Amino acid sequence: MNFIKLTINNIRRGPVRSVLIAFSVLVSAATLIVVLSLDKGYSDAVSKDLGENTGIHLYITREGCPIEAASVIAQGGLSPTYVDEDIVDRISHFPQIEAILPFKIFTFTTFDGTRTDIFMGVTEAIRNVRPDWQIIDGGWFEDDNSVILGAKMALIEQLEVGDLMYSEDMDREFVVSGILKRNLSQDDATFFLPLQTALQLINREGRLSAMDRDFLFLRSRHNRDYTEGRYPRKRTLNIS
Repeated sequence: MNFIKLTINNIRRGPVRSVLIAFSVLVSAATLIVVLSLDKGYSDAVSKDLGENTGIHLYITREGCPIEAASVIAQGGLSPTYVDEDIVDRISHFPQIEAILPFKIFTFTTFDGTRTDIFMGVTEAIRNVRPDWQIIDGGWFEDDNSVILGAKMALIEQLEVGDLMYSEDMDREFVVSGILKRNLSQDDATFFLPLQTALQLINREGRLSAMDRDFLFLRSRHNRDYTEGRYPRKRTLNIS
């Protein structure tokens, strides 16, 4: 009781100070709640993007400097490193793997450097590995001369399904077979080609991309590490 009276008396003696102290406590508590909420929201967003939207749990790539390789491709070149295409058959027997997406990515940059077009050769497995990759107009490649446009490129080029698209760099004409739904990623500014067509156009048959985002995509059935020899804790894959 004496303690309560003492507290009330202190508040009466310094009401302004008491209000400031109470306000400081409220601000501190609110700041803590906001920081914790942001941290949880960011963690949930990253987990959803990696686990649900992209579905990528394991990358296979060659050793090397990804920054150097990215710089080469950004200037319209080709990465000197690559992953042999036969690796798909060598790892497809692993029961933990649900889907495999081999791909090739390359670019063409204009002489004045004002524009860089991104081309990506893919297989139909991209639909399973990346659920956010959705065609909203048209459909899948009809033949080797088909191209699927990212949402942004369709607007820039003012192309629709069925239109012809001529690539001066490759001296080849393609037919637009589909247009993707905007997903606010690099896909929006990418031209998608059948994998084998892409490899043939740049004379890289049997050689998949191997850098930063140019790797072989895999999606596992379970979101956990496998430690039975094939999936050690260091997340390396033993391929014979």
